[in-house]
Amino acid sequence: MVVQGATAGSFSPLSPFGAITGQLLAAEGLPQQQPGLFLNSFVFNVVVGALVFWLFGGLRLARERRRAAAADTDVDVDVDPAVVSGGPGGSGGGLATAEAPAAAPAEVRSEVVSAGRLSAHQVFTLAGLGLLVVVSTAFGLDVGFSALAIGLALTLLKPGAYSEVVSKVPWSAVLLVCGVITYVGVLDSVGTIDFLSDLLTGGTSPLVAALAASYIGGLISAFASTAGVLGASIPLAAPLLDGGMLPILGTVSAIGIASSVVDVSPLSTNGALLVANQRSMDSRLFFRKLLLWSIPVIALVPLIAWLVFVVLWPF
Repeated sequence: MVVQGATAGSFSPLSPFGAITGQLLAAEGLPQQQPGLFLNSFVFNVVVGALVFWLFGGLRLARERRRAAAADTDVDVDVDPAVVSGGPGGSGGGLATAEAPAAAPAEVRSEVVSAGRLSAHQVFTLAGLGLLVVVSTAFGLDVGFSALAIGLALTLLKPGAYSEVVSKVPWSAVLLVCGVITYVGVLDSVGTIDFLSDLLTGGTSPLVAALAASYIGGLISAFASTAGVLGASIPLAAPLLDGGMLPILGTVSAIGIASSVVDVSPLSTNGALLVANQRSMDSRLFFRKLLLWSIPVIALVPLIAWLVFVVLWPF
């Protein structure tokens, strides 16, 4: 569910995947299609997330929580016999009264009230997110550079709050992304991408070529970074898109979704982050379970995405 939620918004024009896809399409002289791509990815991942919720017992968990909440409301109130009108030696016959709980000290109440308010640094952080949206959409500035600049400014406002942030950065995942992007750049420079593109487009049905590009993106992304794989899989279909043999938005949606949903694999970026940060079970056991779940995802999602966005609903 966490991966599907993260992937649902991954093709926003403000996210790395959306920005990379837009740049790749622009480099090929094609319209960027970012709003439609974002909507297609969001809807597809919402459906997949609902399926995951049902398959892994989410409905049963919701019912159990409702029963537990209902049981918590059925609390018996014990009345002390001494707390009866007339006291222990009184005449009785009065109404039983319960003592009111002692009022919380003023200091505690003030702390509770202040805990619900945003601190100045939290306000600055929210303002920084809004500024990132404005400068990247209205002024067309690079999303990554703008985010780094805003993060640096927030750090300088309160350096003590970030003393342990650097040590908590998942550097292994960062190096994985950088390494794969470099590797894809090498493949492009030696002509591997052009060779695969010619192989797909030469004497092959456009629909089969789109399906092959979706599976190439999905298979490679399951073992590497999606950001780097997009740079290799989308150019494969560019000649077909430029020639009008395939719908641009549908084909790009199928390739992008096939390359991103398989991030649930523990060998990919999001899956590796899940394995590194989850605390529910042993890491090795969680790795095996996540790997088993990723197998049907890798096998079926590229086919379903291609079928929905290229064959059944081409636009």
